[in-house]
Amino acid sequence: MNIKKALKVALAQKGMTYIELAEKMGVGKAMLYNLKGNVNTSTIQSICDALGMRFSEFVKLGEE
Repeated sequence: MNIKKALKVALAQKGMTYIELAEKMGVGKAMLYNLKGNVNTSTIQSICDALGMRFSEFVKLGEE
């Protein structure tokens, strides 16, 4: 799964920015900008919760 792609597509679908998502998650925007391919599932789940989407939906967005 390409986490950067999934995040970019999800943000576009939700009409959100990285900054808005970071604020909703309670993290710094740099944390989202610096995501690499090896992200743990709890981080992905936190992103999904903040975006209001299921884990499986998010993962599907990042399939190449």
